[in-house]
Amino acid sequence: MSPADVVAYLEKLPSIAWPYGLVVAGAENSVRARDDHARLTRLGEELVRLLEKAGVKVELWPSA
Repeated sequence: MSPADVVAYLEKLPSIAWPYGLVVAGAENSVRARDDHARLTRLGEELVRLLEKAGVKVELWPSA
């Protein structure tokens, strides 16, 4: 799912789906190809930018 599709999906959710306000938790799949790092980093940064623009609070936490 593209970052824009994620934001569009979240915007369609009813307010009952946001019991704690506009907060989203996400996790990156740790399985990736050797050459995926730059692309995945760019997509993650774009997603954060779009979510913040939509008024969603974003907190980045390290994976386990």
